[in-house]
Amino acid sequence: MDSPVKDWLIVLRDRKSIEWVVDHSQMAFRPTVNTSGISPGDRFVLYAALNALSNRPGEQSRVFAFGAFLSVPKDEELEVAGKRYSQSCPIRIDLAVPPKQGAVFASHLANLAFVKNKTHWAGYVHRTLAALMPGDFEVLRRVIEQSGGSSFPAQRVAPSGPGLPFGRVRTDAPG
Repeated sequence: MDSPVKDWLIVLRDRKSIEWVVDHSQMAFRPTVNTSGISPGDRFVLYAALNALSNRPGEQSRVFAFGAFLSVPKDEELEVAGKRYSQSCPIRIDLAVPPKQGAVFASHLANLAFVKNKTHWAGYVHRTLAALMPGDFEVLRRVIEQSGGSSFPAQRVAPSGPGLPFGRVRTDAPG
């Protein structure tokens, strides 16, 4: 029997890492991240932490992309934006808007079941990988789609991978 699809929030804290993940359609994890629950076909939402966006007053963390894992993470060294990681796996990005134009995460807390304490929610996004509850992926997918945004220049697409430029939707993505 097939296991049900799980949904994840991936927290990215560095602008260069965000660009690399989107350009290469690959995710990398440090050894301290428990990735054993990830299966091919599981869905994810990418979350840009505040320090990945800017330090200007009023800026807020945002969700800006969604897609699916194409395999389980494998133990293999990988360098991403000058940092070493011990696990990686290919991902499919179905939609990515520029991170600064993504949906403000805190604005949607009331509709997210995985955040139990809506007042002190930051602890739920202090880890790299957080399991979403049923319905959370659809809430975040909708708000990312509604955030729209403009495309990055064409050179942002890596010729080596199946990545999509920000603001583009996969034509072969499931509806």
